[in-house]
Amino acid sequence: MSPTVGQGGKTVKTKYTTVALFFLALELMSTCCQSREPTQALFPILVEGKWGAIDSQGSVVISPRFVHLRDFNGVYAVVALTNAPNDFGLIDHSGKVVLPFEYRLIDRPYEGLARVHRETAKGYKWGYVSKDGAVKIPAVYDRAGVFSEGFAAVGVGKNYHYIDGDGENAFPDQRFDFASEFHEGLAAVRVGREWFYINREGRSSVAGPFRAAGRFSCGLAPVQNAEEKWAYVAADGDYVTDFQYTFARSFRNGLGVVCVGNRWGAVDTSGHTVVAISLDEVGVPGEGLLPGAVGGKWGYFGADGSVVIPPRFERAWYLRDGLACVEEGGKKGFIARSGEYVVVPQFDNCISYFREGIAQVEIGTGATRRIAYVNMQGEWVFLVSRQVFQKLGGISRGEAPDPPALTLRIARKKDGRKGRDIAVGLECDCRIGAHHKKLSGVHRNPSDARWRRQSGSHRG
Repeated sequence: MSPTVGQGGKTVKTKYTTVALFFLALELMSTCCQSREPTQALFPILVEGKWGAIDSQGSVVISPRFVHLRDFNGVYAVVALTNAPNDFGLIDHSGKVVLPFEYRLIDRPYEGLARVHRETAKGYKWGYVSKDGAVKIPAVYDRAGVFSEGFAAVGVGKNYHYIDGDGENAFPDQRFDFASEFHEGLAAVRVGREWFYINREGRSSVAGPFRAAGRFSCGLAPVQNAEEKWAYVAADGDYVTDFQYTFARSFRNGLGVVCVGNRWGAVDTSGHTVVAISLDEVGVPGEGLLPGAVGGKWGYFGADGSVVIPPRFERAWYLRDGLACVEEGGKKGFIARSGEYVVVPQFDNCISYFREGIAQVEIGTGATRRIAYVNMQGEWVFLVSRQVFQKLGGISRGEAPDPPALTLRIARKKDGRKGRDIAVGLECDCRIGAHHKKLSGVHRNPSDARWRRQSGSHRG
């Protein structure tokens, strides 16, 4: 008999797969039904091997003194003073230390609690601390997820269960082989090889079991049946599509990306196909537009099935705040929703979208790789020499040397081994760079494990 979830007080031995992925960028993962809290943006800088941060005007807010600094996403940033194994802490926008430098790993607070990995008498364990640094839930767990809708998934040994904000076992009778975060009041859990959904009372919800299950977004979730076909199911158990897709992704920005064979398209929340399943590749939907490729060229397709921007780019990413990063001629720039360029292609990479009017871009590759900041008028916001920046006296755009033209002059020479031009130096020594996740989200092969992880879908 197949095990049940949330009924009869049944306990099942579990096997846990790590949920907590430290330093994973969340900026690109907002769903159509979620919004970010507005905060003053800070941007990381690297000077002589030390990290600090500037504001959107290019003024130094946090002087470079950390060996690690995770880009601010919200109010806090994860930092480390040294390379010692237990030296991570948390700072706020002013640079004030919120959590002391005593953790092996640390995450930003979610719902007021930050998960921390620290050394205990029983080895390294996960626990949770409040924003003021007080231990809220002792470090006793082998694995721990972030809090979402009042619950966090934790594991001890082979068992996996949920706790509430006080550290109490939320559903004492339940043990799972895998458990995901709650979204819209439901969480996907695995017992054996079968996936189910549970509600906030820990009871079985939605039809099941499934071979694989994704997170709920906009009232729907992608699920896979025993025949390895995907469909969308609603919270009440009704299906808005048949099991007909090779792959289906959780909804983002009102669109659900689907695949049939090796062709891609999108459906709306009614289950109607709105972008014909005929594209060679697709990206992440943004603001009602889906980037997609036909015949090797990328364009943008609307939720009504229209071609909003005809395919002409070498690559194209999702739309955010009316702008999108695109690649043309081997260089990247930004376009508006109309398809007109706001900043013409000239960068090797767009590291981030515009926040408070500035964006991070990458210039050069390899040893010449530099990260700088530009505004929407195509002006450098922060690109100064290392010597000037070392003054750290509230450096702003006005105190910097005259910035180069936006089309950068990069010294080049022939690479004798490969017979091609390589960049060997920039006009300005802009040691402003770091470990940033590139814009991503292009999906090709539905069997690719990375695609499944990005999509929020889970398999046994």
